[in-house]
Amino acid sequence: MQERTTKQKEFIKEYLKNSYIHPTAFDVLKSAKENNINIGLTSIYRILNEMVEKQEAFSIITKDNIVHYDTNRGDHYHFICTSCNKIIDIDYDIEVFTQLEKRYKINF
Repeated sequence: MQERTTKQKEFIKEYLKNSYIHPTAFDVLKSAKENNINIGLTSIYRILNEMVEKQEAFSIITKDNIVHYDTNRGDHYHFICTSCNKIIDIDYDIEVFTQLEKRYKINF
């Protein structure tokens, strides 16, 4: 059965693809409203969950139980600030990780 593509679904896919902030469903909703896309939060969660199931996106849950989404499929890690829960992509680079381990006593 062929999947139906809607402008709402296309908007969410493009928004995630072009976002580097690891948005939440509420971030997607805010951007949709700013772009005059008529969609509710329940539909956003449904589309995001479908994307995760199809491995088109990944979910990242921060310590405050907020789910963020990422479509970056390249080799990378996530640094999550324990104060503000901001998520930063770090490309996998053994030299960088070695320096971080020594400087901050981090174990990977």
